[in-house]
Amino acid sequence: IAPTLLDVLGIEGDFEMDGQSLLPLIRGDVRDIGTVVHLSENTYQKKRGLRTEEWKLLHNLDDLLGSPRMELYNLKYDPGEQINLIDKERDLGMELLEQMNTWVQEQLRGRADPLSEQAVRKRAFPGDFYESQL
Repeated sequence: IAPTLLDVLGIEGDFEMDGQSLLPLIRGDVRDIGTVVHLSENTYQKKRGLRTEEWKLLHNLDDLLGSPRMELYNLKYDPGEQINLIDKERDLGMELLEQMNTWVQEQLRGRADPLSEQAVRKRAFPGDFYESQL
């Protein structure tokens, strides 16, 4: 939000912050401002993902629920994400994984990775502490 607000207000400078201005998108000057979305999940499983216009890669960082370690879906032909193509498209999966891991390391800037630092016992599971308090 901050880069967009600075852009709207006409404030220029070399600010060190994440993100970019959405003003060109809001004004209709561009159709989109990026084709890659990075995601993470840390409720029942530790996962990271990368989504392009055509592909979605999920990397399961733990195996608490027996999910596949890697999942790759072609969103154009399988928008419901029913057919895991990681075995058939392994090279593409590894390329997307490397792209995702590079982005994560750039964001961390040498800091500890919060997904690997958070203990599993701190996460909520059905039937655990949170449900017993109802």
